[in-house]
Amino acid sequence: MVVNEQKQCKALKYNNEPCPYRAQKKSKYCGHHRYSRFGDANSLVNTKCQFLVGIVVALAGILATVLYGEFGATKSNQKVMIGNDEVIIKQNEEERAKIDKMYQAFDLNPKIKEAVENIFIDILKENDIDENDWPEKLQEIANLHQELLDKWQTFESVDPAVDKLRQQAHATMLKGYYDQADNLFEQAVEIDDKAITAQEENLAKRKVSKSQSLAAQAYLSKTKLNFKKAITLYKQALDTLPASQETIQVVYLNNLGQLYFTTAQYDQAEPRMKHVVEILENHGGEPLPNYGWALNNLAQLYKDTNRLADAELMYRRAVKRFETSLGADHPNVAILLSNLAQLYQATNRLKEAEPLMKRAVEILENPGGDPLPDYAMVLNNLAVLYQATNRLKEAEPLFKHALAIDEASFGKNHPNIAIRLNNLAQLYRHTNRLAEAELQSRRHLEIFIDFSRQTEYRHPHLTDAVENYFGLLIEMGDSEDQARAKVIAMAPDLFGQ
Repeated sequence: MVVNEQKQCKALKYNNEPCPYRAQKKSKYCGHHRYSRFGDANSLVNTKCQFLVGIVVALAGILATVLYGEFGATKSNQKVMIGNDEVIIKQNEEERAKIDKMYQAFDLNPKIKEAVENIFIDILKENDIDENDWPEKLQEIANLHQELLDKWQTFESVDPAVDKLRQQAHATMLKGYYDQADNLFEQAVEIDDKAITAQEENLAKRKVSKSQSLAAQAYLSKTKLNFKKAITLYKQALDTLPASQETIQVVYLNNLGQLYFTTAQYDQAEPRMKHVVEILENHGGEPLPNYGWALNNLAQLYKDTNRLADAELMYRRAVKRFETSLGADHPNVAILLSNLAQLYQATNRLKEAEPLMKRAVEILENPGGDPLPDYAMVLNNLAVLYQATNRLKEAEPLFKHALAIDEASFGKNHPNIAIRLNNLAQLYRHTNRLAEAELQSRRHLEIFIDFSRQTEYRHPHLTDAVENYFGLLIEMGDSEDQARAKVIAMAPDLFGQ
């Protein structure tokens, strides 16, 4: 019923005529008729209907613009009114006519004429180009458009979805609708970006996996004392590992630095050890847990290369780090105290060294339980200190105890055993028990000879071991030639004829 009322009211002349459906209304006129605000009955207007009709006309005009423009129809200078705003929705025919003449004058490819003109018209809308420059710009656009079409054949994709979007973009470019083509390319780029991100993440995971396998191989080689191969494998693991994997990187760097240190390649060890310290110290926030050990390792290198002041600074920093983070009675603190005490002993600061060494032994002895790891090491170091202060009776049982612990833990041919044997040999030598000293000193040298053969690197203590044994043989009555012959006979491949 409402629809019929509206149709009937539209047919009226909008004056004082009574509405045919007057009986259904309380007022003289139907709901679609209103007086003007001046109360003049002759100025009645159907405001609502006029507004709706205006909107419909405007929308129809805009739709016509889109449809005609999309199919390349001739553009004319049509306008619509929306409120008080005038909107131009068709390009002026005069402009297109000028463009047509210019295009023909340049004798350009007629197959791309429509596309080039559409592109040029869009450019005129977006840029204030002097009309005198139109010919030059038109020719430039035509050449670039043709070049783009020529190169199009080289554009390929392995993704069907991307390829489909590119073909759609190509179809729109042929008509000169670059904005639509640009939007399609953006969609293609987004698809490729997502695929690239996924592949990069997968590649990164693969690289981490490969580096871990290489590192495992390196550890196997190290266990077999094939240090040369272990070094090569750790370097490959580091080269493979993505830069973002800093936590794993620091482990590999530390292990590689330790291998170089063990094989006395100090020039290679130092930069790796420093890098480890920098990573652990500067990762943000508090230094990472292994920071104390990294400082200790660098201190050991400084000590072995006779940079004792630098070594002391590193040791002190390491002790402070462990005491702060782990507590004063932690085993790590004991090890660092022992190392610092050894440094004091090397610089003849024996009074400073002894209390630190005893404190280390006390912590690792673990009263009421089994001795903790590294107990043998600190026992040996305290024995060395007693020997340096001529307390040989106190030193000997500590040396023997440390040797027994390490032989049970590592076997009889481990480099750690060689150190214990040498210390005990020196004590026997100082107490004039030369036959006992010779047995220990010879074993000491044999372990380092075996190490150097297996690893293809001369152990850093091999030369000292040779000198100690050579000196002991002289002390026992051999001539220099006899002593030299005995040493060479132990390893002619290493010492020559």
